Amino acid sequence: MLVRWIAAFLIVFIWNMVYRWKALNPSCGQHFVRIRQRTKRRPRLHGKAAYKRRQLELTIPSKFKDVVEPFLNKDLKVEAKRVGNKIIIEAKAVENTS
Repeated sequence: MLVRWIAAFLIVFIWNMVYRWKALNPSCGQHFVRIRQRTKRRPRLHGKAAYKRRQLELTIPSKFKDVVEPFLNKDLKVEAKRVGNKIIIEAKAVENTS
């Protein structure tokens, strides 16, 4: 019984170390971000069915906070284009006409 407990503990410990090792940033000083995909679900009015939609998220590293700060809590027009092996995402502030 004790051997099984120790074996299970070692498996979980090693698994956590490998997972953390993969999660660490392998570069020195460069910031990597990952575009994540989420499926948002909202239940319909009646029954078990739900509305589903795909949402993409991009986390901006905190080292860019000075650049991003003027755009916080403002409406932005976002455009994305692919150039070769790069993706260029542009966000422009929308001026309110009212």
